[in-house]
Amino acid sequence: MRRSTKKRLIPLALALALAMVGAALAVPSITVHVKGVGAGGPTRIENPIQQADVSWNLDTTTDPDVISGIHVDLTINSTVATFSGKVYIKFLDNSNNLVYIYSKNIDNTQVTSGHITFDIDKLYTNANDADNGGTPAIDFTAGTVKLEDLAHFYKVAVVYVES
Repeated sequence: MRRSTKKRLIPLALALALAMVGAALAVPSITVHVKGVGAGGPTRIENPIQQADVSWNLDTTTDPDVISGIHVDLTINSTVATFSGKVYIKFLDNSNNLVYIYSKNIDNTQVTSGHITFDIDKLYTNANDADNGGTPAIDFTAGTVKLEDLAHFYKVAVVYVES
């Protein structure tokens, strides 16, 4: 094979490899790195959440554009042995305004192999509804929520509130 032919094949092979990787990553997944609060104050709030991974559950059997829920995997900080509180998963727009919110009580008894995992089936527009089971703004159990319905939020924030 001539050297000039080999030079042309390398970019083509690289482009093919990148296209394959891009296709494998087509389902969006969000990794959230959590920072502790109160590090400079007299009382440090021990944050049990080290990392949060948020991914979409897609209905792959009938319509892959339909979202059947959101899966959350919280990696727990092993240095915090005992904790009890509430975690808020906030979905924000590009101006950091709250679009949707979900809340869940968590404690150290729910930890399995260093993680707490759960699925979100409803999203709310305010914390009060999220805490008290008010009317959801998005209900994934209906089977009608499409990816484009959630295109107006850009960030996910994870907030832990100690009880």
